[in-house]
Amino acid sequence: MGMHIKKTRIACCIRTIFMMLLITSCTFSVANPPSDAFTYEAFGCFGFCARYKATLFADGTFIFDGEEYVRSPGVFKENRDPMLFEQLIALTKDYDIYEFETDYNGASEKGICESIITDQPRTRMTFQYQGRIKVIDHYEGCLGFDREEQLYELESAVFDLFKLDEFMMTDAQRKNLFRG
Repeated sequence: MGMHIKKTRIACCIRTIFMMLLITSCTFSVANPPSDAFTYEAFGCFGFCARYKATLFADGTFIFDGEEYVRSPGVFKENRDPMLFEQLIALTKDYDIYEFETDYNGASEKGICESIITDQPRTRMTFQYQGRIKVIDHYEGCLGFDREEQLYELESAVFDLFKLDEFMMTDAQRKNLFRG
C-alpha cells in the first residue's frame, strides 16, 4: 500500500511540473511574438523543379534551406541589409498582398482556377508583419484566375529580391542529372 501512495505522489509531481512548464512556455510565446519575416517556398514538381525554403527576417537575417535540385543542398544563413526587408514591405504594398486569395491550388471549394494542368511546381509565400500573417499557396497548374499575372509578377519580384538564382542549379548541373 505504501509503495502505491509513493508512485501516485511521484506521478502527481511529474504532472504538476509538466503543467508548469507548459504554462511557462505558453506565457513565453505570448510575451515574445514571432519575428516579422517573409518566407518563399518552392515545392518541386514531377521532374527536376527545385525544392527549397528561403526566409528573410526584418533584421536582415536570410536563411536558405535547399532540399532538392538546388546548387548546394543544405541550410545556409547570411546577414543581408535590413533595408531589403523594407523593400519587401513596399513590394507587398504595391501588389496589395492581402487582397490575394490564400489558396490557388485547384482543390479549393471556391473554384478559383478556370483550368488545371498537372505536374506543375507549387510556391507558397508567407508574409508575417506587425502581427498579421498572409499566406499565398500557388499551384502553377491553376490557370485563369483573377490577378494571375500580378501573382506571377510578385513571385518573380520576391525571387529576384531574395537573389534566389544564386542558389539554383546551373545549366551544367542540370545536364549532369541526365548523365548520372
